[in-house]
Amino acid sequence: MNKFYAVTIAAAASVMILTGCKSTDSASQNNNNAPAETSAQPQAALSLADVEALAHAHVSDDVIISQIQNTHSVYHLAATDIIHLRDAGVSDRVVNYMINTAGASAPAAVQASALPPAVPSDTATPSPGNGYAWVAGEWQWNGATWVWSGGHWVHPPWVGAVWVPGYWYRGPFGGWRHVRGHWR
Repeated sequence: MNKFYAVTIAAAASVMILTGCKSTDSASQNNNNAPAETSAQPQAALSLADVEALAHAHVSDDVIISQIQNTHSVYHLAATDIIHLRDAGVSDRVVNYMINTAGASAPAAVQASALPPAVPSDTATPSPGNGYAWVAGEWQWNGATWVWSGGHWVHPPWVGAVWVPGYWYRGPFGGWRHVRGHWR
């Protein structure tokens, strides 16, 4: 067996393990007409080594990113991690996706729970001067509990900038996702 096929088979096995698929031999399929066993257990988050192995096995970026999404993996990459991933052959697209997992979605514990508590009354105080904009408060997840960050006045970063408040939406693969407030 040449090296390419061995790596491809190893990558397929890795994807099967990561997605919870079970391989079956043809004899057991012929003797048993019952549907294949599926696992209801949550999938483990992909480690940096898992991502490196998939990239090394020439698994496409789309499949790697899909696995990161499906396992709800969140990465807090240091500069050395990013350099190591790039040296290991992980594409810029995958590395950028991994970097954005830290701020793009709430942690798994948040996704499993409900939305944040109701918004408390957030009364705007008088403006400190001309040109200031009111930035409404919002709930933020600190990793253990919800923390209210109250509204405040700020000077917009450019003329005509409008503050768009943060909001929560249901993600395409389940769970809740948060879009932070931002200037538009």
